[in-house]
Amino acid sequence: MFVEGSADVKFLQDFVRFHYEIELKAGTHIIECGGNTRLAEKKPQFESSALNKQVNCIIFDADSEEQGTNFQGTKERISTELASIGQSIELERPLLKVKFDIFLFPNNGDDGDLETLLERTINPANQPILDCWDGYERCLEETRSKIPSPITLPIRKSKIYSYTKLLLSKPKKGEKNDKANERHRDYTNGQHWMLSSSATEPLKTFLDQYFKKESTP
Repeated sequence: MFVEGSADVKFLQDFVRFHYEIELKAGTHIIECGGNTRLAEKKPQFESSALNKQVNCIIFDADSEEQGTNFQGTKERISTELASIGQSIELERPLLKVKFDIFLFPNNGDDGDLETLLERTINPANQPILDCWDGYERCLEETRSKIPSPITLPIRKSKIYSYTKLLLSKPKKGEKNDKANERHRDYTNGQHWMLSSSATEPLKTFLDQYFKKESTP
């Protein structure tokens, strides 16, 4: 799997472990691209996957009009780029057939991103936390015209971080890792997240093609 950043890596590691009881290694099974415009740099990994008769799964954000694009635009751009990369590989190695598959957060059909999906998978019991945050955003929006300096509304990453932080116990003395941080967040914690919610069904359907839960003897 090829993803944009570390947040995607951690989420997919937890998602696959939760649904299929399989451990995925960052850098081996999930490759971080460092953004959504650097697929060409991963050509050697695409070739390696093809040699092993594996499909290169591209799991990126669909993004939205705010980012200057939308689901359809992102899907077309990535598809075109992958087709060009595939043709380049096959020109150099005619017998090597490179396969790609694309999934765009949140549901492979709508605009949005990983944070859009995360917001839809919070435990419903904790919805009042996000309601408070929404009220905070509305207040800031109304305040814009009342102060001389321009203000920037917080991004959704901040919203998800604050949601998680509020639910975590106070860190123990000497504990360095911030468990609300996207690199250390535990999405398998059912008190915080619902990885079997209807919002995750499109992702689960996509991954079912490539993973199967290991049966116990």
